[in-house]
Amino acid sequence: MRSVEWLGTVGLGALTILVLAKPGIAAATGGELGAYSAPQARDGGAGQAEAAGTTQSEIQRATNKLPAELPFFIAVRDGEKLVQQVGEWLQGLDPNNPIAQAMDQHAGLNQARIGLLGIAAASGLSLEEALATLVGNELALTFEPETDAGAARFMLALAPSDSEALDRMLRQVYRSMGLLQRGQIAADHLRAIDEQQVVVLSEELLACRTGNALFLTNDESLLKKSLQIHADFSQSLESYACFSEIAAGDIVFGAKLGSYKSLLASGLPQALDNSLASILFGSELSALRGAEHISLRIDVKGDSLQASMDIAGKQGLPSELQALLPVEGRESAWQAEKLEGYLGTIAVRRNWADVFAEREAIMPLAQAGELVNFSGTMSALMGAVDFIEDFLARIDGPIRFLAARRLDVADPPSPLLPAMALIAPLGLDLPAGLEQRIRAGATSALSIIGLEDAQQGRDAILMDIDRYRGHRLVYGAYPRDVSGPKTGIRYNFSPAIALVEGELIVASTIDFLKQIIDQIEDAQSIAEDSFAADTLSLQLPRLAAVLEDNFESLRVSRMLDEDESRAQAGAWVNGLLGLLRLGGNLEFASRPTALGFEWKARLGLTTGE
Repeated sequence: MRSVEWLGTVGLGALTILVLAKPGIAAATGGELGAYSAPQARDGGAGQAEAAGTTQSEIQRATNKLPAELPFFIAVRDGEKLVQQVGEWLQGLDPNNPIAQAMDQHAGLNQARIGLLGIAAASGLSLEEALATLVGNELALTFEPETDAGAARFMLALAPSDSEALDRMLRQVYRSMGLLQRGQIAADHLRAIDEQQVVVLSEELLACRTGNALFLTNDESLLKKSLQIHADFSQSLESYACFSEIAAGDIVFGAKLGSYKSLLASGLPQALDNSLASILFGSELSALRGAEHISLRIDVKGDSLQASMDIAGKQGLPSELQALLPVEGRESAWQAEKLEGYLGTIAVRRNWADVFAEREAIMPLAQAGELVNFSGTMSALMGAVDFIEDFLARIDGPIRFLAARRLDVADPPSPLLPAMALIAPLGLDLPAGLEQRIRAGATSALSIIGLEDAQQGRDAILMDIDRYRGHRLVYGAYPRDVSGPKTGIRYNFSPAIALVEGELIVASTIDFLKQIIDQIEDAQSIAEDSFAADTLSLQLPRLAAVLEDNFESLRVSRMLDEDESRAQAGAWVNGLLGLLRLGGNLEFASRPTALGFEWKARLGLTTGE
């Protein structure tokens, strides 16, 4: 276990340096942090590999050098490109960003930087060249955690981009570990395995440098297999069932769960906390519990991170849970992104009538009871309307939840929450009387809210009806002539409801409802069929702006919840804001596949300026 812990420490340290290395330290240590220039590949094993019938591209890979018997693997491809892209982003990072400042002031990170800079300088390399050498053309790790059946095992392979640079760095590592005597590795630290010289780094850790690879392991049998499979890729990592879909990614992860499937299932809840969570994530939970393979691919672009994750089992989702799967429908013709202060959208696609009708089969009885109560209440509010058959069955397309930052608010309350809206597409051919019953239900709901306010001795919400661009609006608002500061979330709302071009809109403020109506009325595009997926889009810098609007409220809440000083709480909030400002637009989609689920995500990157 000591070797595994050592590998984890070294691996995390190298990754930390890769992500956090910044200019300024090299000047003090003799390093060079100028413009990045990739070292030329000078792999000493090329001739040997070509003689064995392999190609240059095969030489530059590590995943074809490791046995496939261990259940988990991680691979990093094209280290030179990755180091260059991350380095360029870090050099452009705003030095005033709290995250950048925390990185510069972290003692452990600075020690790791200086340590690597020392090895790099002694090897005649710049920091960027040393980092690129550590990752190489491809770096792959396969591992098996400790179980009752045996100790943890791992096997790491590196296909170097510059063999000479790697050898110089290894020599410096051996020297720092005290393995060299008169310039040579001491005999008691050498072992021959399959005619290859192996360096014994510790009781459990072995290193082997061949002509076109570096191996590091705590299991001699794994090393023997790796040395034997160079010409037999069918026994390598590339035989993983999930490998072909992610092989070209910059960073990839794969898992053959096998005996670990029950361990994964035991760590997951049998059911989610409430009916809404079950509707949103119940299918994904079921897919995770039945997963046989999991794969993850991450691609690092100049201005974004892109990721895709696949979960596959032996069979698809059970038939009784089919109602929880996203379905295709009609996409709205207008673009929410054009709303002033737009923050983001969550879109959920379901056959809602089936979800409510089959509730007992897809969630625990207590949660199914929540849906019964909700549908009963909605039917009563609208009067003589079956909420499931007459309303939910008409929804054709995604139900969307929108949010936007509130700008130029007169007499803003504290906290100042975003404006929000729930939008359900019902279609233009509504039955006679349904629109009137929906408005009547909205009026009844607002009346109940006002009555509850009055009974609790609070300022009661006032209900009214208005027209805007030909559409009738039902809304409520708290009186503006109330004396004293307007604190509490009630003053963030003037709930408003309208049916506009076949879409039911329930907004948190009447101003936001009117903005949405403007977008719908002015839309130039036409509605298109949507794909069967749940999606999320979020503007992280604008979310940071919303939090900054409520900086003092967040600081006070942090002080009370975590018993922190005013300065500590303020630093924590600033750190959160700094982290959000490093991101751009976050996009996420979840869709079913034949045997499970696919998740895709994209995160834009900024420098926090």
